[in-house]
Amino acid sequence: MTDSVDKVRSRTTGPLMGVAHGIIYGIVAAIVLLPVMVMLFVGMIRLLNWAIPGDVWIVYSLIALVMWIAGWISWSRRGRTESPG
Repeated sequence: MTDSVDKVRSRTTGPLMGVAHGIIYGIVAAIVLLPVMVMLFVGMIRLLNWAIPGDVWIVYSLIALVMWIAGWISWSRRGRTESPG
């Protein structure tokens, strides 16, 4: 009897526990990484503002240009799908 209960448990709750662990680890990673990314971004702006003479808008423009180029490269490498029809 306990053998059949163990089989049912391993086939039902086993995969669900794996999914639950994955969700929890993803949430924890997002909670930790989001503030770290914000702090790195602010630090990068302050460092560039110190290194590049002039107003801070020059740094903002430089970062915007780099992100625009990265987005353009990513967009050009995306997988193209055929539209139906």
